[in-house]
Amino acid sequence: MGGGVGGGRLVVRIGGLLQLGQTVRTFEGEVPPWRKSCLGSEVILMRLEMTRTFPVSRQRGWDYAEDFHTWPEWMDVELIDPDECAREKPGDTVRVAGKWLGLPIHGSLILEELVAPEMSRTLYRWPGWPDMHVEQHYSHAGPGAFTMDLIVYVDESEGWLGKTIAWLMANFPLMMRQQVQSDFDRLDDAFRQGLANRKKPPRKPAAKAGPTTKKAA
Repeated sequence: MGGGVGGGRLVVRIGGLLQLGQTVRTFEGEVPPWRKSCLGSEVILMRLEMTRTFPVSRQRGWDYAEDFHTWPEWMDVELIDPDECAREKPGDTVRVAGKWLGLPIHGSLILEELVAPEMSRTLYRWPGWPDMHVEQHYSHAGPGAFTMDLIVYVDESEGWLGKTIAWLMANFPLMMRQQVQSDFDRLDDAFRQGLANRKKPPRKPAAKAGPTTKKAA
């Protein structure tokens, strides 16, 4: 897509299928060895990167995109028992229902790392599918704008299914790109509609344990 905040800047980097011994590269740079996987005499790159510039400040973008209560507004998911979910420290989990590659699924989004307001890493765990990691990196992009670099990769140890997903990521980039680009477009719309300016609802205090009554001996 064309550059500038007005139309959004979109850069896609998707790994390809290479013969063993070749240098593994994305379209715009080398990939660390720990993000490569071997299958027979071939190397499958399990990585997708997309970049988009949005028309709000980094802090405002971070506050909105990292608040899981907003996810149904720009991601194709529904929250399951949101009052039981949390996203503040590693291990906190948000349960969701959604679709992946057109298939209805229920899963857990588990926070792995959070460095506000710079980056987050989330483990996407769907029953029957390999674990996927999604990193979101936030950087300043001039006055009133920020850039999100999104990185998706599959665990190497996830066996043949993980390698199948990696192969899809490498050889059907349009399908994967459309999935992420749809979220980016909806996120951009949310910013332009001023949804990120809304005040967050106050959090409910944790329930206190009631008084205990001792039984008479």
